[in-house]
Amino acid sequence: MNASELFRVNVNSAAKRVMKQVELQNDLQAYIQMINAFGEQGPQIAAKLINLDEFAEKLLRDGGIDPGLLRSPRERKEIEEQQQQAQQMMMMAQMAEQQQKQN
Repeated sequence: MNASELFRVNVNSAAKRVMKQVELQNDLQAYIQMINAFGEQGPQIAAKLINLDEFAEKLLRDGGIDPGLLRSPRERKEIEEQQQQAQQMMMMAQMAEQQQKQN
């Protein structure tokens, strides 16, 4: 590879990084504008319209996070299930505690 080709590769690589950063800023700006436009209901509406897991993953990837650091969809599902089970256990414990107080 001669100096001209090396220069072209580096310039193209830098341009791609800049384009990714611009896209990242545009995505975040659009998301924030949508949330602000709907006020208090903005986060709930955003969650309905946008796959927030995919959006967050895209932001991290485009922001330069090593893709190897991101959890797999299976790992995310397992964590979500564990959190739901923990929440159910807490609710059951609270209900049992309330019943004991009533008796």
